[in-house]
Amino acid sequence: MKSTKLYERDFKNSFKKKIVKKFAQFLSKPCRNCGKERLLSAIDYYLGKKHKCLQCQITSNMILPVIILIFHRLSISPATAGKIGDVLSGINCSSAC
Repeated sequence: MKSTKLYERDFKNSFKKKIVKKFAQFLSKPCRNCGKERLLSAIDYYLGKKHKCLQCQITSNMILPVIILIFHRLSISPATAGKIGDVLSGINCSSAC
């Protein structure tokens, strides 16, 4: 009986990891319309910057609660989040430029 529960738990954990991995891959890829990475767009959206791209707006609305939760749990202020966004944008530009 325990082995069945262990198998179910391992299956659930494996399934969750696959979903999170696919979602992380999705967020790290650039948008088809504007070319900006989706995670960076979501951080910009959190900081109050508006998007011109509809796909980035939709993705940002989907991921915004997760970003708020993570920043709140890590005690990151909006000002610090802005600095993080600037650093990530700089890294992204330097690797792509």
